[in-house]
Amino acid sequence: MSHPSDYKVSATTAKQLAADAEELRKLLDADQRTEFNPLDAIRLFEKREVPKKGLLRVLLFDAPKGSKPARVKYKPLRLFVDGDVLEAARVGYPPERFIIAHELGHIVEHDDTAKAFSASDSERLKAWPKEELAEWQADTFADNLLVPRKFLFSFRLDVGAIASACNVERQVVQRQIDALKSERRYVCEECLECGCFTLTRKGTCLQCDVCGRVTEYT
Repeated sequence: MSHPSDYKVSATTAKQLAADAEELRKLLDADQRTEFNPLDAIRLFEKREVPKKGLLRVLLFDAPKGSKPARVKYKPLRLFVDGDVLEAARVGYPPERFIIAHELGHIVEHDDTAKAFSASDSERLKAWPKEELAEWQADTFADNLLVPRKFLFSFRLDVGAIASACNVERQVVQRQIDALKSERRYVCEECLECGCFTLTRKGTCLQCDVCGRVTEYT
């Protein structure tokens, strides 16, 4: 019997996932905090019911090598997580914190109505748009939970500085920057004020997303 590699869920946009992640930060009074500890959210859900899903119960296990170190089950709501992963996240290791943040995405966004399927990556991508894939949604939620876009501007899109301040792996920051650039469609010119390549057209002018400088477009 093959194991499901992903789940088809209701479509959710990256924008909505970012908003949901920001809402969770606000619940924890952490929306202005650069470094976010996802275990704070786990502790919250152990005491405060997740809407329509109930209280979260965390269960430790020893994940076999090569297997998933964490997973979420519903009815009742449970997070199964490898004990070493949980401890590493507690002391602040970025990869393990991302694992917990990813599972928070499943806790917040999904339920037991998700439809499992097993296929290669190429077949899966052809079968469903990414907005309907549970794993893409959980990854996108985690990226935004750990690195909200506002911090990209605060640190002028400096990958190293953002990764250090937010205590995440550089690849998380880079994904957020790439998503931002794809959405904003920046003009490939350097801002004369801050040096960032974050200029967008505003009528006949160019405005920088980082410092706000407006210049005439020629």
